[in-house]
Amino acid sequence: MVGIQKYVYDIFGPGVNLAARMEITLCEETYELIKDDFIFAERGEFEVKGFGKRRLYTLKGEHSKRR
Repeated sequence: MVGIQKYVYDIFGPGVNLAARMEITLCEETYELIKDDFIFAERGEFEVKGFGKRRLYTLKGEHSKRR
């Protein structure tokens, strides 16, 4: 819990940091915007709570810089 007048709940610690660095998953709309700059692997279609079935992608790396 963080805050004095208004409480804000957040999670801290090495476990959270590790999870954040392990995998970045994007929806198809975001993938379409940045697909030329990064390397992705398609994960397939998944049911995303509150959003329905979505095609998801995992970030694998960055394309080498073009000159």
